[in-house]
Amino acid sequence: MLDWWFDIEGKICCARMDERKAVPDITFDGDVKMRFDGAKLLRSGLTYAYTAYNGHRIFINDVKFRGERFVSLYIDRELVKEYNVSAEYYKEKYYKHPEWYDAPKKFFFEILLHCFLGTLFLSIAAAAVVAFFSVYANLTAAAVLTAVMFFTLWLFTTSLCYFIYDRVHNKMEQYAIVSSIQRKPRKKRLRKRARRR
Repeated sequence: MLDWWFDIEGKICCARMDERKAVPDITFDGDVKMRFDGAKLLRSGLTYAYTAYNGHRIFINDVKFRGERFVSLYIDRELVKEYNVSAEYYKEKYYKHPEWYDAPKKFFFEILLHCFLGTLFLSIAAAAVVAFFSVYANLTAAAVLTAVMFFTLWLFTTSLCYFIYDRVHNKMEQYAIVSSIQRKPRKKRLRKRARRR
């Protein structure tokens, strides 16, 4: 959710917008009442004009530039705030679980554990269903098939989670939400310096 807090002659107002929706779905909260005056076509998007009850003009631009969507708020032609919609989406994602994106090892450990437990349950359940219909010749065949199902599912789910995580983390690095600099452990650096001496 994108929100702009601003005041007009001491009256507080907040414009709220779901970043996945178009600007006309914007809502205004607070002491300032707005009237929608219409939209105009810009070179790379649209601008939406509103008028406050005391005559002030509010413009919200929704434009695309170099593949990125930007939404900005102007009051009487002065810029109040500008959002890169994609960057705000990834910021919101980051703030839900900052520990995952600051320390990828924690994320991988949690995902591996959850995938392990989930696939173990699924493979045992699938094996039980197949055993119910007497498909297995003996107990060894049942155990082998269960193990094969487990490892196949586990590899698939962890690979899929890693792929999704990698894409999200790269986007966060692109928008400087997380650092793209790989930190080396301090102990190793101290050892190298000690060897040089």
